[in-house]
Amino acid sequence: MTNLPSVTIITATYKKFENVYKTIQSVLDQDYMNIEYIITDDGSEIFPENDIRSYIEKNKKNENISITIMHHENWGSVKNLKNAVQNSTGKYVFMLSCGDYFYNDHIVTDIVDIFIKTKSDLIVTSRLMYDLDGNKRCLQPHYFERSLLKRKNTASKQYRFYLSGRIWDMASGSVMYYTRSILEKYGIFDEGYRLLEDAPFLEKYLWENKIYMAYDLISIYYEDGGVSSASGNNVNSIFSNDFNNFKYKQRFDHYKQLDNRTKRILRYSKELHFEKKGIKKYLLYIRYIDVVIPNMLFKAFRNISYKLDSWIIKSKKI
Repeated sequence: MTNLPSVTIITATYKKFENVYKTIQSVLDQDYMNIEYIITDDGSEIFPENDIRSYIEKNKKNENISITIMHHENWGSVKNLKNAVQNSTGKYVFMLSCGDYFYNDHIVTDIVDIFIKTKSDLIVTSRLMYDLDGNKRCLQPHYFERSLLKRKNTASKQYRFYLSGRIWDMASGSVMYYTRSILEKYGIFDEGYRLLEDAPFLEKYLWENKIYMAYDLISIYYEDGGVSSASGNNVNSIFSNDFNNFKYKQRFDHYKQLDNRTKRILRYSKELHFEKKGIKKYLLYIRYIDVVIPNMLFKAFRNISYKLDSWIIKSKKI
């Protein structure tokens, strides 16, 4: 038996299984000695459970990894993940989507070390995006964004940044690692949504707490267009409805308690959504010029950082 705190790793699947074995192998290769691994399928018509079990049996090296496979009706990713968390036991909870895979074989060890040293409840890391041909594309956050984002070092600064609509530059569900206690405190994931997990959780979390940013650690290879990608095949009418309900309802939960600057950021975002074109849109830009200019500067900085990532990846041999 090991005295290491237990880690639950959850891989949610739905229909797309081309790269699931790469994901599974990256878990099987971990050197951490107390892992509970749950593969939970969200009602795929054809779920290759026997093939997955056979692959695990053939490739499992670490006897300290326990495996659970779940297959149920189509609930949506929110209820699917919530159910997996509720049926898990780990002190720490990691989400590793189908198609994504760990950067190396000691990532779980590294993240647990950060949890223990910092006593944080929510840690975010960097990810290395790869395209459908397997080519490395960029880092997220981009390499030269890290120092800027790390200045968001209080809960209030992070919350305002989140309200600006740039939360996925700072924290993405694919590289967010939780303590079980913090997930349970905020109800895990909100079943008022079907496909949107991380943003509603963060709205509650950031109101009272800050994220620990471990951007110097790349934890996963992230599949562009994959299951966990906002630009992938899962962007559909249900996801759009979830996102709009979140963005124009839940994000206003604390509106009356916000400072004037943050209120303007929120109002601008909402009014812009309903003013798609024409002179009224340009008048909106002028009225909110104090919000528009910082957004434009940040986008420009992001574009430059994105272009520099390929050089960073090559020069640092990432």
